[in-house]
Amino acid sequence: MTTQRVSEFAVPRSTLEVEVVLAQGQRHRGLIFLLPRASLHGGQESPIDLLNRPDPVFPIRSDDDGTVLLATKAQTVRVSTNQATEQPEPERLQALKSVRVELLLTDGSTVAGEVTMELPEGRCRLLDFLNDVPHPFFTVLDGATTHYINRDHVVFARPKENA
Repeated sequence: MTTQRVSEFAVPRSTLEVEVVLAQGQRHRGLIFLLPRASLHGGQESPIDLLNRPDPVFPIRSDDDGTVLLATKAQTVRVSTNQATEQPEPERLQALKSVRVELLLTDGSTVAGEVTMELPEGRCRLLDFLNDVPHPFFTVLDGATTHYINRDHVVFARPKENA
């Protein structure tokens, strides 16, 4: 019997620099790992794909000492990055509506930015989006920063006037 190391069977992944904020207020800077192929669409896995996978835990390699932390998605308030991330597919752009929002999160922080929603006609309010979005995490764009927000950690959401 030949013994092989598990790492020889590991799927190659790309990394993305992020800040992860947990429900108790801890902040961790580090790298998350993205698969080369997404399971629900063509192309590479995005951070929102990773966070909305059914796996309850995801790894973060710490910037501080390189150790790997295992974070539970249920206790993750938000994941933020300043690196370029996914863009909507061109054929879906017509069905999308953008709304500026301000969110108060359970860790006491606020996030303001733009939410892009894809909802049926007649159900295109921020309320509809927060009630109907099928996955726990959604995206808020704030200039060059992309926030992936856990809906279960939103205390309140307020639509803002477009500037």
